Amino acid sequence: MLSRRGVLKTVLTFPLVVLVGWPEKLWSMAKTSRHVDGVVEFRGTVLVNKIVVQKGMVIKDGDYIETSAASFVIFILDECVYKLRPNTQVKIQRQVKEEKHHLIQLLKGGVLSVFKKEVKKEFMHKGVSIGVRGSGAYLESFPDKLYLCLCY
Repeated sequence: MLSRRGVLKTVLTFPLVVLVGWPEKLWSMAKTSRHVDGVVEFRGTVLVNKIVVQKGMVIKDGDYIETSAASFVIFILDECVYKLRPNTQVKIQRQVKEEKHHLIQLLKGGVLSVFKKEVKKEFMHKGVSIGVRGSGAYLESFPDKLYLCLCY
């Protein structure tokens, strides 16, 4: 069993520290969001299906989203908020039978997300499928491992 000191040391040395403040910002966006689905904020070069992203651009089923170095994108889908970190590639899928079932295929990089409870959430990475029951999650892929944090 980890000591309190060990847990704090692990948390403080992990790159998630860079995201301080972001979970609260995303949670606030999700709670107050009655936006139309789409891109809310971005920085740097972000591509959706090889097209440069624009604010308000709608993210649809089957979209491939890619961020470059020193870039990020925040978008809303079914009142769920997603933030893709730099050098991230994901494919967004919805299950055909259930409109509010998000399947996020993480190809590389990191995703921070806050979900509406009614939406079923599932992440996929290299053959691993992770169903999320909580209202927030952070997932990051590394060459030799996968990191998952259920935030809320």
